[in-house]
Amino acid sequence: MTTILYIIGALSSNTIKDILQKKLLKSLTARDFLFMRSIWILFFLVLLIPFVYFRISFQVFSLMFLVAILAAAGYYLRNNALKHLEISYVTPLFGICPLFVTLFSFIFLQERLTITELIGIIIICFGSYILEVKKGIGILGPWQKLLSSPYNLQAFGTVVLFGVTITLDRYILSNFVSVFTYLFFVWSMISVIFLIFGIRKNAVYKVERRKSFLFSFFPALFLVLTDLCLYTALSQENAGIVSAGFMMNTLIISILGGKFFDEHQKKRRDIAALLITFGGILIALG
Repeated sequence: MTTILYIIGALSSNTIKDILQKKLLKSLTARDFLFMRSIWILFFLVLLIPFVYFRISFQVFSLMFLVAILAAAGYYLRNNALKHLEISYVTPLFGICPLFVTLFSFIFLQERLTITELIGIIIICFGSYILEVKKGIGILGPWQKLLSSPYNLQAFGTVVLFGVTITLDRYILSNFVSVFTYLFFVWSMISVIFLIFGIRKNAVYKVERRKSFLFSFFPALFLVLTDLCLYTALSQENAGIVSAGFMMNTLIISILGGKFFDEHQKKRRDIAALLITFGGILIALG
């Protein structure tokens, strides 16, 4: 029951975060946004220092560093795709993540894979197929169109990278460190990566855009809350189940975000989001 509450907390915070990020990304590049957000994240992480255990082994630190590098790449691709694609379109693509988490967890963590979960995976694949179904493009046309756009590929790269990192999150949290320690180290490293990347690309002057910088406080806050809940759930339950529950906000973001930003082709995208969400539910129940 406790795990379910943490998953609900994570998906609720993530829904708010994604809508706020999409609003900011309309006027900022992904690089500039991540630079601003990282400043606020480091501020929040300082508040966690009393709860952090700093005496960790080199092996565990190396694993967390690997997670930080992969996650930083994933977040850059995710925000760049979110900037250039409509939120009602890209969110169902992000919802494919439980498919990879379930497969990676089965292969590397020996977590069980049931018939129900396999059915859920098939439904998620069909939901992503629905996103690009149009007359006259043939049976394979939707997959070809899905992989033809560079921003679609970035979204796909995001879910693969997050599939790996969530699997590693589960392994590290269930064996080595506490939630606060993990959140502190991983997000400190991710934030430093984005700050260095931003400084090298002259993003620092964007902080002078006071309104955007101050508004980035809120996505940073909801991201910290999201991952605090997500990591706690991962420390208690299988990665496939947690990721599937977490991605149930796919339909919510697709509907609310599509209406908020007045996007088109909503009916087909909502059907795709509904299928992907249902597939996630089957994985969670598996």
